[in-house]
Amino acid sequence: MALAEAGMRGQGVELQPLDESHVHSLVEAASDGNLWELFFTSVPTPDTMGETVRRFIVERSAGTMQPFAVCLSGTGQVVGVTSLCHIDAANRRAEIGGRWFRQAPPSCRCQSVGSAAPRRHRW
Repeated sequence: MALAEAGMRGQGVELQPLDESHVHSLVEAASDGNLWELFFTSVPTPDTMGETVRRFIVERSAGTMQPFAVCLSGTGQVVGVTSLCHIDAANRRAEIGGRWFRQAPPSCRCQSVGSAAPRRHRW
């Protein structure tokens, strides 16, 4: 299975391959607390979210990144982004990329969402 085709399910969350249909929901999630103003992370502003998602899609097409929208199971609410980056399929290696999650509700900050970062993938 190609990485670009893979979604993942965890306890309480689902990782969906990121696409342009997620942009509006990601703007809403990032706007919960103005996450782009945080000094310790890099979150696109509402004005740059679409451009960022399109860049991630290009990187996925090149095989160097796999971005995911993080969604709550049951509701499908998009609560953030996580990714694999620096993908080296020949050596079966990838790095956990940047990730961010909306500020609320509290269930979005729980361990089940934070641990949803892709840690293993069958090549």
